[in-house]
Amino acid sequence: MGFAPSPALADLQSAVAAAAEDHLGLAAQRRLFHPHLTLARPRRPWPRAAAVRWAEAFVGPQGPAFDVTEAHLMRSHLGPGGARHESLGAYSLAGVGGGAV
Repeated sequence: MGFAPSPALADLQSAVAAAAEDHLGLAAQRRLFHPHLTLARPRRPWPRAAAVRWAEAFVGPQGPAFDVTEAHLMRSHLGPGGARHESLGAYSLAGVGGGAV
C-alpha cells in the first residue's frame, strides 16, 4: 500500500540509508524511494486477476490519519511455514519529523 510523498518520510528514509551505509557498510539503493507498507507476499504464481481484485480492495484512503511515534527495524526470516519477523530495534520519531500519516 503506497503513501503520498512526504518530505518527513523522505528525510527519514535518507537518514536510515545513510546510517546503514556508515555503520553497517550496506550500500544505499540507488532507486527512487516510494513510501509503502507491504500488506502481503503471496506465493508465486499468483493469478493476475486475483492480484488485481486484491489490489483494488485498497484503492483510496484506508482509514483516518494517525501519528507515527516510533519505527522498528525488522528482519524477515522466510521459511516453508511463512515469514517470521523479528524487531531488531525500536527508534523514537519524536522531534525528528514524526507526524500524521
